[in-house]
Amino acid sequence: MYECYLTFRSITPCQQAQRYLTGQSLRSQLLRTPKSIAFKGCGYSLKLNDTAIGLAAAKLRQANISYGSAYRIYSDGRVEELYL
Repeated sequence: MYECYLTFRSITPCQQAQRYLTGQSLRSQLLRTPKSIAFKGCGYSLKLNDTAIGLAAAKLRQANISYGSAYRIYSDGRVEELYL
């Protein structure tokens, strides 16, 4: 089992991304970035469904809303960076 995240440097772009994705019918949860993926000062993240993260990343790029990175965190603690 795993969880998927898009990271952001601060809360404002994270909130902007969440509002945009909600308008595109993609649900996400805004939260503090888990420590295991909090690189380069990325303090906030959107937690997304695994089937939606690729679509969400593409829609954000089309809307010129930038995010830091995408990650998958497994229940055993492993972290995988996703290249979307």
